[in-house]
Amino acid sequence: MTEHVATQPDEQLRARARHYVYERLALATTVIWTLGTFILMITIVPYVIRPQPYIFMASIIPIPFAAAPWLFWGMMTDAVVRRWSKDSQQP
Repeated sequence: MTEHVATQPDEQLRARARHYVYERLALATTVIWTLGTFILMITIVPYVIRPQPYIFMASIIPIPFAAAPWLFWGMMTDAVVRRWSKDSQQP
């Protein structure tokens, strides 16, 4: 019974850390995709007679770069949990 009580704050801390990292990664993904698409639109699309395929490509090419930070979501969450638990244990 005491094990369950002891792990409860850890689970709450992990849930908070996952949400914290999720918010930051969502913002980073949005910024990376927006800037990548903007740069490609500025450099490629205006100089083409029929820009529809280039607009499509300019919107698709930044997606892998924007998705890359999500590969490290678990590691970032673990790092935040360790930092927060270390900070809460210090007097």
